[in-house]
Amino acid sequence: MTAKPTGMWDFLPEIDALWSRLPALESRAESHYRRRKLIDALMYFAEPDPDWGKLGSCRNASPCNSAICPVCVRRMRSSLILSGLACIDPLMKELQWEAAEFSVFLPDAHYRVGRLDRIDVSSIKAQLECLLELAGVPLGLVGANIMLFDKRSSRKQGVWKVQVSGVLVGVSASHIESKFQALFAPRTWTAGPLRSLDLAEALGRLIKPGLTRFVTCINREGHRRVRERQLQAAQIPEMALCLGRYELSVRYSLTGCRWHNGRLELMPGVQDQLQNLAPTQIR
Repeated sequence: MTAKPTGMWDFLPEIDALWSRLPALESRAESHYRRRKLIDALMYFAEPDPDWGKLGSCRNASPCNSAICPVCVRRMRSSLILSGLACIDPLMKELQWEAAEFSVFLPDAHYRVGRLDRIDVSSIKAQLECLLELAGVPLGLVGANIMLFDKRSSRKQGVWKVQVSGVLVGVSASHIESKFQALFAPRTWTAGPLRSLDLAEALGRLIKPGLTRFVTCINREGHRRVRERQLQAAQIPEMALCLGRYELSVRYSLTGCRWHNGRLELMPGVQDQLQNLAPTQIR
């Protein structure tokens, strides 16, 4: 079980209640093990690069903040979920505002294996900001994850895809659906209402903890199945060369809140905007 944090979370009197809602996270030891495996894969399969040294020297007192560092990703996810609950949950409960979550695969961000170097990471960041602007909400969080989709029974190369997940406060799911229907193809996106009880899980999906691949296979009954796995060692360098030179901030975008001193906090005036927003405008 993940150890409860101390020190930086003393400002939260309700830390015990919030911690009980935290979804299952990998342990600190697991994140350090995955970082070691990541470094080993890079040293074996990739050309030497000074950026890989940052992963090995990452420490609590001096984090590397790499977009692919398992230790930094774990630290950020736990902080994001805890402080996000502290900021957003009261708005959903006390102000009774609707909230929605969504997931969408960016249509212009599909790359065959071996061609991920063509991705424009800064463009992905810009698209995160555009999705928040499109939603038109005072408070929202979106995150991006690059995943490999592979077919075990096919000789075709796998495809890298960029999935964006978001949590939006002050808007209904039907509002998001009406926006996405005009922009994205069917079956490439989902949107639904977000309950307070599900907020922690939704925040945890913004940035996934691992380097993920989805393997499609046919079972003995002839049914298609998709299984989630970690990237194989030989697949890691391509992902690392894409994200490893960027900081974690390239993987998310915020509106109505900011990341400050290792935690999420509301921007001034956001609560007033939500209180003054007429419900008929968001449905």
